[in-house]
Amino acid sequence: MKTCQINKKIADCVSTALKKLGGNIDETIFYYLNKDFGLERLEIADKPEVFERAILSIFGEQGCKVIMKLVLEELRKTFTFKKVPNLTFRETVEMVKKL
Repeated sequence: MKTCQINKKIADCVSTALKKLGGNIDETIFYYLNKDFGLERLEIADKPEVFERAILSIFGEQGCKVIMKLVLEELRKTFTFKKVPNLTFRETVEMVKKL
């Protein structure tokens, strides 16, 4: 799979996970990621540490944990791999890119 396709699928997983929080929260978060952190939607896969730092900044530690859990679940469903305990978002993205 091409890098741009993987980046889009990862961004879609993030969007799907955020939508579970209700409303149009995904579009709002993407807006703030771009405005405050200079992170475009399709750059999340290339800059996972920026994404994690931004989510932590926006939602705090507990909120970040919940969102990352939702995102990791979506990534597992989309890319069909087994759950690996204690894998960070960055590590998961790196693994997905190697699939």
